[in-house]
Amino acid sequence: MTDSSSIAEAWSVEALRRSAEIDSGLVDTVSSEEVSAAVCKLLKGEAAQARELEQTIALNVAGILEA
Repeated sequence: MTDSSSIAEAWSVEALRRSAEIDSGLVDTVSSEEVSAAVCKLLKGEAAQARELEQTIALNVAGILEA
């Protein structure tokens, strides 16, 4: 089991690494609002794909049952 001081040290090391990446321009930052909007868009698209797949499966099953 990891103690809290080693967890804190790991977070500190990661924060310093990420800070250096941002400062050097290796990565871009995005707002939480942008991330939230993108996630919602993806989830809506996935839900639509799932409904379409369910409809296709239902039609295939109905066709098999009629045969």
